[in-house]
Amino acid sequence: RIPPGSSLISSTKSSSSSYSKSDSNASLKKMLLSVSSQQSQINKLRKSLDETQRSLKSVEKKLANSQASNEAVLQAFIRESNISLCAAPSSDKSNSVKLVAPLSAIYRVKFSTRVHGNTYINRKMFQITKNTQVLRNGGVVRIQYNGRENLSVECGPSSEKTCFYMEEILLVNMKSGDTLQVEDLFSKDGGHVYDLRFCMSISDRSKIPGDEESLV
Repeated sequence: RIPPGSSLISSTKSSSSSYSKSDSNASLKKMLLSVSSQQSQINKLRKSLDETQRSLKSVEKKLANSQASNEAVLQAFIRESNISLCAAPSSDKSNSVKLVAPLSAIYRVKFSTRVHGNTYINRKMFQITKNTQVLRNGGVVRIQYNGRENLSVECGPSSEKTCFYMEEILLVNMKSGDTLQVEDLFSKDGGHVYDLRFCMSISDRSKIPGDEESLV
């Protein structure tokens, strides 16, 4: 004989098991839906990121083309206008002046000044450096007459002093961004320098004879 209540207990256990499986299936379904939704969002983000990267590359390309176009216009302007780039001594009384090449070319460089003090033939007065290295040809500027009998000039409009006039013209092969600098050695030793001028312009040469870096 089946004890009273045993059928009820089995039925209750069966219902509980059914409910438990139903809850598990629902939870699994929710989890799968959540994962699917997250994957969909990830895919959208990837697509958006790809589109952003393509847009950035397009903008970078346009900027590069625009910059190249601007540089080409600048180069053409400098070459055709035959302008001179000049540097003057700064107000901080430094012993050097510097020029920077805007583009690659053979430059005609002119240096001139008036000096007063202990001057004598072959004295080392100035030096010209390219990117911190003294030019092999024309890098050292000395007192020389070069066949001229008298190089004495007035030091200035309101000065009664007599100065020695110095001038040097040279060709220098320079790349864009190269620096050319004149260092005043004479003032360091107590000399006086007036009206120092340091200019350069693009020459019509494509190279310097002997493939030299500079030529006086």
